[in-house]
Amino acid sequence: MRVLIVGVGTRGDVAPYAGLGVRLRAAGHEVAIAAHEPYARLVTDAGLEFRAIPGDPLAVLAGGVRPAGVRGFVEYGRQVEDGIVAAAEQGADVLLLNVPASAGWHVAEALGIASMGVHLQPVEPTGDFPPVLGPFTRSLGRWGNRVAARTAFVMPSPAHAGSAGRLRARLGLPPMSSREAYRRREAAGWPVFHGFSPLVLPRPGDWRAGLEVTGYWWPEREQGWRPPNGLEDFLEAGPPPVFVGLGSLAGTHGGRVAEPVVRALRQAGLRAVVQVGAADMAADMAADTKADAKAGIKAGIKAGSGADGVFGLGEVPHDWLFPRVAAVAHHAGAGPALLHNSEPPS
Repeated sequence: MRVLIVGVGTRGDVAPYAGLGVRLRAAGHEVAIAAHEPYARLVTDAGLEFRAIPGDPLAVLAGGVRPAGVRGFVEYGRQVEDGIVAAAEQGADVLLLNVPASAGWHVAEALGIASMGVHLQPVEPTGDFPPVLGPFTRSLGRWGNRVAARTAFVMPSPAHAGSAGRLRARLGLPPMSSREAYRRREAAGWPVFHGFSPLVLPRPGDWRAGLEVTGYWWPEREQGWRPPNGLEDFLEAGPPPVFVGLGSLAGTHGGRVAEPVVRALRQAGLRAVVQVGAADMAADMAADTKADAKAGIKAGIKAGSGADGVFGLGEVPHDWLFPRVAAVAHHAGAGPALLHNSEPPS
């Protein structure tokens, strides 16, 4: 079977699908992953076919909810839709879609192929907790939690509704409201597999059949990988440090996030390894702007320096690093959830 996994988003969205793809390939399937160009190596290093999706998710995250940011989000959505269509037209028997790739459901309908969700976030309605993709910081009660989450499916933003209408028209499909699309998926029991551990978040008891929690899809470690220069020496030079991972925040808010993090570490007298972003970002500080890069260097997170007890690094396999540290503080962005956080923490 030809499997196309659509992993729209940043590195943290793509890496689990590389792990999933390797396991599907081992089961005898042909696997391709459609993702943004900066993450092509994650796919090809795993021995999988890469299909490019245009657009820059980090630029969208940096734009936030301001008018210019909203326009960027709309344009980004159109680029993603076009990319999914192009990737699927190259050949696939089934589409595996992450949360930001919901347009793929319409593409699968047009091409007459199967589709299913492979989500990293529990976005389906449940009474157990409030919607994860929204501004909710506390429970709304079981009834309120379900209603709020369902509303996100059936009453999306005008920009999203217009985008879906444009896509369906392009694909030669009749118009369909978001409410009807959601109703059809639910009536058909559209399967969704969730790539996180039930030990971290148990499967909600009120989920319908077909919504499953599988455990993490750990990415494969790059063959021949070696720790970056100086990291092992830093780890052995004192007590185990704490790990702080900034994830996508490093690429969107850079030093504005890094500076208070490093200040807190120094006030606590802790040695630390701070993951400032992917290795393919800026060399000294993973950031989109020169101002953020300067702020990161000022904060003392210069890659590989170990200055003042803080070692900055890009990507490193967590399964190698975490057993060597005393504690882990991770941004836990879970992909598009960060779209709702337009400002860095203070």
